[in-house]
Amino acid sequence: MFCLFVGVGFTCTTKMESLSVDVIKEKLLMFEQMEYDADSLKNEEFYAHFLLCYLYNEDLCSAKFLWKRIPNDIKEKSSFLQSLWNIGKAMWKKDTVAFHIAIQAVEWPLSIASIISAIKERYRLETIRVISEAYSALPLSHFANNLGFSLKEATDLVNQRGWDLRKPDPELSVIYVYPKKIVEPSEKVPENADYLTLLTNFVSFLEN
Repeated sequence: MFCLFVGVGFTCTTKMESLSVDVIKEKLLMFEQMEYDADSLKNEEFYAHFLLCYLYNEDLCSAKFLWKRIPNDIKEKSSFLQSLWNIGKAMWKKDTVAFHIAIQAVEWPLSIASIISAIKERYRLETIRVISEAYSALPLSHFANNLGFSLKEATDLVNQRGWDLRKPDPELSVIYVYPKKIVEPSEKVPENADYLTLLTNFVSFLEN
């Protein structure tokens, strides 16, 4: 059993499912209020938890501005905060390889291991989606590096998703992944009458 963010509003939990977006938003609101409360203790732990919540929500602009607001004397003395921001920087730059390197470079405390794992998984799923849309083919090694996977793990994922894996040229040793675009359920297109009503209401809203 681990305790997530004890002392700053989180309670002991054994289930990562409890890290819902709603829970994180609730804690972010609390942290934002605490930041502007002159009597609140704002130390390394406070800023670490605050930053983690922004990273979990992928609110990178807010994370970047928070990093700038953290007092220099706290940032410079805290290798832990710097390690967290290495994750944020990689996400900001959309550098998937650097993201996984930053995650794997630190043995994270049990108190935040769950949210770090959740951040990694959410980012990995988004990377898979982007790859499925942006690439018709890419080397297996490149695919693995962008997901922070070994070649075996990457191969297993390709097989699970039913994507193709083969050598484009039998004389070459490079194996390529051939992604298939992930089809997401589309929203139902409203009937003409409903659409006109929606459009009228929207225009009315803009004019008022």
